[in-house]
Amino acid sequence: MMDEKDKAQGKAESWFEDLVKSAYQGISELGPKDAEIVLRRCSESCQRFWLSILRNKFGWDPGSPDLDNFLSAQEAFEKHMSSGKAQITQKGNVIEEKFWDGECTCPLVKKYKLVKPFPNLCLCAQNTFKAVYEAGVKREVKAEVVESYCRGGKCCHLRFEIQGAKDQP
Repeated sequence: MMDEKDKAQGKAESWFEDLVKSAYQGISELGPKDAEIVLRRCSESCQRFWLSILRNKFGWDPGSPDLDNFLSAQEAFEKHMSSGKAQITQKGNVIEEKFWDGECTCPLVKKYKLVKPFPNLCLCAQNTFKAVYEAGVKREVKAEVVESYCRGGKCCHLRFEIQGAKDQP
């Protein structure tokens, strides 16, 4: 039998879920410029969480300039999040990530089922990935969503260009 504390907790969780769903429904109704402002702020929480997972569960050393260490941890995490259907490739100063597990991998969409995918949701991912890559490569990064499920694509494909790095063969 549920006590009053459990009932209150359940009501709080239900309220919070409803709040998140409603907020993202509202965000989905914004134009790209306004959605970018809001989703950039939302991505800050994901960035912190993501970097701690890379460090604590996938062996990334944030103090190391070792790009291979970062990319290895990043790819392991992405494969974990996409049921093994992820790949990272690098050519010179351009790094690309692709996921093809059939749906958006945002935890709010896939795991918690709180958010329905919408095209501008990828702005959150773009900002999150940009910050994660900048922490990993220790340089400014230009991030681009090339293709995504939320925008009608057959995969999620992101491209990162490391700024200030000499193009390597």
